[in-house]
Amino acid sequence: MLLSLCYYIKKAVFINRNTIFERLTMNKFSLKRILRSSLLFFPSIISFLFSPWPGVSYFISWFGSFFILFWTISGNAVALPEDLPASQQFFRPVFLSQIVFVSFNVLSSIFFFLDSSGFYYFKPGNPVMNYDSVLLQIAQCQRYYLLGHAAVAFGIVLHMKYDLHPKWIIRVKNYSTLFFYIAVTTFLASLIVAKIYVLAELSSRLRVLALVSSVLSFTFNLSEKNKLLLLGNTVILLGNFYLSIISAWKAESITLLLLLFVPLYAKFKKLAITLFLVGVTLWFLFIPYYTQMFRTKYWAEEASTEEALIHAYTETKFSSFDSLAVNNWFFLVNRLSEIGLFIKYVGYTPSIRGDYYGLQIVSQSLHALLPRAIDRYKPDLEELVMERVYENDVVGRPTKHARVSAKPQFIVDGYLTAGWLGILIACYIYGALASILSRTCERYFSGYIFGTALIFNSLFQVFWRGQCFEFLTGKLVWSIAMLFLVFIIGRFTGLLKRNNQPDLMQPTLE
Repeated sequence: MLLSLCYYIKKAVFINRNTIFERLTMNKFSLKRILRSSLLFFPSIISFLFSPWPGVSYFISWFGSFFILFWTISGNAVALPEDLPASQQFFRPVFLSQIVFVSFNVLSSIFFFLDSSGFYYFKPGNPVMNYDSVLLQIAQCQRYYLLGHAAVAFGIVLHMKYDLHPKWIIRVKNYSTLFFYIAVTTFLASLIVAKIYVLAELSSRLRVLALVSSVLSFTFNLSEKNKLLLLGNTVILLGNFYLSIISAWKAESITLLLLLFVPLYAKFKKLAITLFLVGVTLWFLFIPYYTQMFRTKYWAEEASTEEALIHAYTETKFSSFDSLAVNNWFFLVNRLSEIGLFIKYVGYTPSIRGDYYGLQIVSQSLHALLPRAIDRYKPDLEELVMERVYENDVVGRPTKHARVSAKPQFIVDGYLTAGWLGILIACYIYGALASILSRTCERYFSGYIFGTALIFNSLFQVFWRGQCFEFLTGKLVWSIAMLFLVFIIGRFTGLLKRNNQPDLMQPTLE
């Protein structure tokens, strides 16, 4: 058995060495492909031309992201892969990763803009002091956001050249059962690995694999109508929802809603859209307030999880509509949107700092990859990133709650590195990596369902929202290592088999 394991490790590491390099770097980009993709930057050019009129420039930048979304997901920039209809490709980066990224990083700024303009929901009021100056800053940052979105989309579509004949495939008769077994196995493995502190990142990846597997099993089982399996998947999903609401992080519960919506949309479009809209409405109505109550009890007062849960539930249940509305508006303006923090970074660097950071943040990201066993002087990653926050006077030092949202997001770190050029280069690499890794997952993990839907969106969720350079680099390296590990296990167990029938149809979600 040991010899067999060594054999598969060798096969995984040395898979056609030249082939991998060629596939990742030697894409033949036609002039037409590049020109059509370059139109993604058209809204950025227009918004820059209107920069003397900040209100107009802001709205051109904001609506420009909708043009980019349309131009990419419609297949106008680059034709979508032809293996599946568009409604069944939503797990691919051009859809899911891009939509989540732009919704969180770019489009959410509308709430900060409305609040600064004096609006409270749809009720107009008095704008903030020095409104003209604030409006100039908002418009400038929104142009940076738009440029980042255009560069991410450009990277995604330019490298969106999927090999529709996977090199390795999985052949089973019942996909819902297989996904259920994967969900149970990976969840149990995550509990075991979680006890080892240095493997915390591995544990989190296994847990996400379990979640996505259970969602896919649930979706396939809707057609097969296996009541016992449906019950098992429902228990797993409810368990994950419970874990998300006691995690004190709002993103986990909304992630579960997204993962449920995407495969359900392929089978039941109207029902999926209705349920998703209802779910999102309830989420925005209750979860921000509930999370604040939970954090106050759990973090500030150091209560137990059960006490914090009961306290947060009781406070949310008996809170007035006005209390919910005030809290949720604050969340939309200052938590969902991070343009307020971006304005502070832009105001400090380079005018007060004197210059951009250059390669300092990049070098810190690479240094952070070294294990502490090799570099015993390796700094704490949280403290390393927060130093940048303090230096730009985004929050005062020390502050207990800075870890919640003050750390710079990916576009901000691109700006801090080299201004608009840093955003352009960093976001292009970001989009290109998302597309390349999705293609790689499909090639070595049996196509779209296993490759992108399961493996890519479990291991590489970091491409959904983005993070600061240091955290993103670390998560990316861990995810790639996990990708190799999963491939080795698949080959060792015989689940992954070489594809000798390239025209064999792969499973779909319908």
